[in-house]
Amino acid sequence: MLKRIPLLLILLLPLGLVAQVSQNIIHITTDDGLSQNLVFDLEQDQQGFIWIGTKDGLSRYDGYNFKIFRNNPSDSTTLSSNYITFIQEDEKQNLWVETSPGGLHLYDSHNDKFIRLKKVLQDVDSFHSSSIQKVIWNDENGWLIFTNTGLFELSADLKNLNEIPLNEGSEIRILSVFVPPDYNKSKIYLSTLHSGIYEYNTAESVLRPLTTINEKLDEQGISHVFKSNNNEWMLAGHNTLYTFSEHGELLRKYRMPTNFNNASFPIISFQQDKFGRFWVIRDFRLYEYLPIENRVVELAMHGGINQLFIDRTGIFWIGTSGYGMYKFNPNTTRFGFTSERFFDVVAPGFHQLMEAENYFGFPRIFGDILYVDYVSPTERWVLTRRLGLFNLNLDEQRIQRHIITVPPQDQNTYSSFWMDRDVEGHYNVLLSEGLVHFEPEAGTTYHLPLLQIFPDFTFDRNLPVFEQLTVVRKINTTYWFGSTEHGLASYNTETQQQRSFAYGSSDVNTISSNHILSISQDMRNPEKYIWVGTDGGGLNRINLQTGSVLRFTEQDGLPNNVIYSIYPDSSGHLWMSSNKGIIRMDPDTFEILNFTRSDGLQSDEFNRRQHYQFEDGRLLMCGSFGCNLFNPNDITLNPALPTVSLTDISVMNRSVLPYGSEWFSENEDGSMTLRVDWDQNIIGFEFAALEFSGTDKNQYKYRFPPFLQEWTNIGTRREISFTNLDPGSYTLEVMGSNNDGVWSEIPARIGVLVLPPFWMTFWFRALSIMLAFSTIAFVVWFISERKHRKQVRMLEYKMAVDQERLRISRDMHDDLGSRLTQIRLMSEFAKQDKTIPEKIRSKFDEISVETKDIIQNFNEIVWSLNPQNDTLNNLTDFMIQYSERFCQKVQIPCRIYASDEFPEVKIASSVRTNLIFILKEALNNAAKYSFCEEIQVHLRLDETRFYLIIVDDGIGFDELDRRTFGQGLETMKNRAETILAKFELTSELQRGTEIRVIWNIQPNPKG
Repeated sequence: MLKRIPLLLILLLPLGLVAQVSQNIIHITTDDGLSQNLVFDLEQDQQGFIWIGTKDGLSRYDGYNFKIFRNNPSDSTTLSSNYITFIQEDEKQNLWVETSPGGLHLYDSHNDKFIRLKKVLQDVDSFHSSSIQKVIWNDENGWLIFTNTGLFELSADLKNLNEIPLNEGSEIRILSVFVPPDYNKSKIYLSTLHSGIYEYNTAESVLRPLTTINEKLDEQGISHVFKSNNNEWMLAGHNTLYTFSEHGELLRKYRMPTNFNNASFPIISFQQDKFGRFWVIRDFRLYEYLPIENRVVELAMHGGINQLFIDRTGIFWIGTSGYGMYKFNPNTTRFGFTSERFFDVVAPGFHQLMEAENYFGFPRIFGDILYVDYVSPTERWVLTRRLGLFNLNLDEQRIQRHIITVPPQDQNTYSSFWMDRDVEGHYNVLLSEGLVHFEPEAGTTYHLPLLQIFPDFTFDRNLPVFEQLTVVRKINTTYWFGSTEHGLASYNTETQQQRSFAYGSSDVNTISSNHILSISQDMRNPEKYIWVGTDGGGLNRINLQTGSVLRFTEQDGLPNNVIYSIYPDSSGHLWMSSNKGIIRMDPDTFEILNFTRSDGLQSDEFNRRQHYQFEDGRLLMCGSFGCNLFNPNDITLNPALPTVSLTDISVMNRSVLPYGSEWFSENEDGSMTLRVDWDQNIIGFEFAALEFSGTDKNQYKYRFPPFLQEWTNIGTRREISFTNLDPGSYTLEVMGSNNDGVWSEIPARIGVLVLPPFWMTFWFRALSIMLAFSTIAFVVWFISERKHRKQVRMLEYKMAVDQERLRISRDMHDDLGSRLTQIRLMSEFAKQDKTIPEKIRSKFDEISVETKDIIQNFNEIVWSLNPQNDTLNNLTDFMIQYSERFCQKVQIPCRIYASDEFPEVKIASSVRTNLIFILKEALNNAAKYSFCEEIQVHLRLDETRFYLIIVDDGIGFDELDRRTFGQGLETMKNRAETILAKFELTSELQRGTEIRVIWNIQPNPKG
């Protein structure tokens, strides 16, 4: 590429040479962030950034934003001038920037600074920095710098510049330098102003002319030289383009037209893109050169063009003299854009015939056309709203009209509104009052009245049917109808079975909208699924076997919820037009690809009913600005792998770049680590996938181990942030995709080290651990000693309590017990005295009975107070005796099942008391309420669990009984919970009741 353009040519260039911008060209100016609209040079670095040299600063573009570099008079590490005339990255990924008049700079990307070389270069009088053509790394010798006037060598330490003589005895003016892609540090090719082309051997420092080519040139002023993809030499003279074989044989010569303004200007640029196409800038216009046809085709756009740079993926970056720059992706031609109207593409030229005055007595029927079907290159079927169906033969310019009627409607007043051709080649025409099936070959029709087919399908009689039905499709023997308000309906002509599908707001298993726009069969599962597009509800897949519906909306990855059309390609993929481009979907995996204006579409918005699929599989989809005609099978995905770069890093919402700042440290492998303190807890990252085909559709995903191990997809969002990270080491990895979903292979990666506070450092932790161990040892000793003393006191206290309980039980037995016995004996003696009246003696009998019960209860209390009875063995003996006495008293048979032996395990008096009261309450409830004929009491020990089970064969409980006797049941349950026992109750009407208490034997249970 010619890196140097005479400034005079740019200043003399008249602006606005071409009035119309091509469809696939994106215009980028200062309004988008570019530093200035006069662009002198363009370059792409190894990372993928686009660098733009302008009249007012250097701009770096990541596809989304610009970073501007300008001169700061108080900072010697900035550019010495804002007038950027030359940008180039060498083989070592050094970026060279030339300014006028500031001279040459080397950009240190690590520290984001510029190294000014003006002083070093000025030491050589013959060096003119404003004429640099190429900078090449020449191993340890430093750099070779080619200028218009000669060759110079700059040392690797940037301290010495020496001139290397090229051609003794004659001056050579270099116009361009070509470094072959397979450059092995030996041969470089130079084009010159008056001497043809030369080969320079860098290993031998020898320059020689390519005589076999030079002698065949009409002019010796060659502005550009390079080898094409098929190894042919391509040369550009003042007005002529040359093609030579590898051995110097002239193959083609093309003289440029001279009828342009400023025709005396030379060819500014001549190069070849990755697809083999040749591009020429001449007279500040861009042309495609077609060598076989020996002609050029202009690529129209505003402004004078002075630079063309083709990046690694084949995208064109075009610099202008005052109109900013353009991005042009030649790959977008895959969608076949045309500005013609829909009907003109389906049947080119036929509308002039249809608009003929009074043809068949119907003036200008073209405006009445609803549908055109492409039968063959010469035959079309055309449906009109009021005039019927027409068959056109374009070769013979013959029109045949077919009047389709619905009895008893008058044939001249009916209204049609939709037509569809099924796989058998028959037409299904929707009319005002029904569906007409038309077979062209036989010329036969039959009528299906819609109201007869769908008696439950509500039609508004005040509106035309075409405003209520939107689409009809015949799939096998079933007609499918879409409506504007009533959803989807089907009718099987063989079984006469009808089905309907309508939207249900609370049922996700219904279709997502009642406004149907498109219907298509699933070609991979034709008997199982159909696909339905809606106006605002997205896409629906209907299972014909189960009737279930699967919805797809913007929340599921669709770019838009309006689906105008659905067409399957030969592989079964679904292609859909919408209000946000064309959508391709895999019906099995549901993978979605979205194509937009940046991919070459007429616009992002398409139109209803202006779509068509030709017999050969081509699709026509039209919108407000034209149509796209393409074969889905020919649409290949963009294979370019994007390079992902971190464009900004912030800590506490403040940018901390460049990498050379105190925030970063370099690892042994050259990677960087961000170091932050524990309280700098807001860290943000911004990134960009540097593949520019359609940056608005580039996707991103990241992971952040060990905080986040799995990849997280964040769509088109380009920034993430983390807060309150724990101290430790992390690694952020970011992957990006291009516009067609092809992901990068190598992620952008940066380490993050969150430094701990001093109390989390190793030395602090070591001291803390030592102190903690000492403290723990002291606390353990202290607690153990305190616990020992407490245990001694508790033992002493327990012994005192037991002694007191024993004294109380003895005193109660000796004192109160003997007195109660005396009262009972006195009552017995009194009732035997015959001198006392019978009525009084009966009272003494009652006193004797009550006293006997009191003595029994008193003995139980005395028994429970005696600490000598605080064993499991004594408890079970008491329960057995009590159960026998109780059942004898209430005269209910009782069976007692007890283990043979119970251990002399000490139990707390609270456990013993609560278990006894549960037994008493359960026996009492059984006797009073169950009307049982037998009571069973089970006492058994299972390892560490003691079981108390009371079973009766009475009437059991129902819900009412539970509420009535709930207080007693609740009391038993609470007592069980008090001693940490499990309480279970099972009762069934007429099947008895079982109460089960399970207590884990513990030394000191709570309670």
